Amino acid sequence: IHINSWLEHELFLRRETLKDFSLQTPLAQRCTIAADQFLIQTPEGTRIIAGYPWQEDSIRESLISLPGIALATGRFEEARSILNDCSKLILQGLLPQRFYTNGNRSISRYLEMDTPLWFIYAVQKYWEVTKDLDALKELKGSLGKILQAYCEGIIIPYLEIQTEIRMDS
Repeated sequence: IHINSWLEHELFLRRETLKDFSLQTPLAQRCTIAADQFLIQTPEGTRIIAGYPWQEDSIRESLISLPGIALATGRFEEARSILNDCSKLILQGLLPQRFYTNGNRSISRYLEMDTPLWFIYAVQKYWEVTKDLDALKELKGSLGKILQAYCEGIIIPYLEIQTEIRMDS
């Protein structure tokens, strides 16, 4: 690797990241560049990795960090893509721990009861920043599935755990 060509490429990528970013203070620019390192492109779509580079793309951590990593830095298309991909994974009101590849739902574990609530929170933050009505319409069915599941009660579908949660009336 030629250090000069690598450095030139790195500086180009940083300029591209900051090109459409409205805040021009040095701290804001550094935070934007740092946040950009956690947004990755996979064959399945845009993902946020929780711990670079050793952790995988956890859905829960992606949803928690989405407002700061994608929305605050103006990465609205990537945020919408992540939310749409999550919405396709909802099963009985739950989301799996990780994004799965090649449509292989059987290897996914649906264990975290708060992940769907983080999904609702991320959608709310996306709406507050973008006012993207088309995205909200696309996600409405998924939001309804989550709320219905919490109203009716959710049982984690693994026999060794037998956990149930529901909203109080």
